[in-house]
Amino acid sequence: MESAALLLSTTEWSITAIGEATGFKERRYFSKVFHKHFHMKPSEYRQSNQLGL
Repeated sequence: MESAALLLSTTEWSITAIGEATGFKERRYFSKVFHKHFHMKPSEYRQSNQLGL
């Protein structure tokens, strides 16, 4: 999840691509696990943590 968070904040990759790059085949499952870990959706995390994009 930490690598997914880093990719969300430092790249413009799609959430699906980030999920696949971190070992999740389905976007919905990736989003569910991410939400459990960070208590926010991947898209919300990206909006609040963008680094220079």
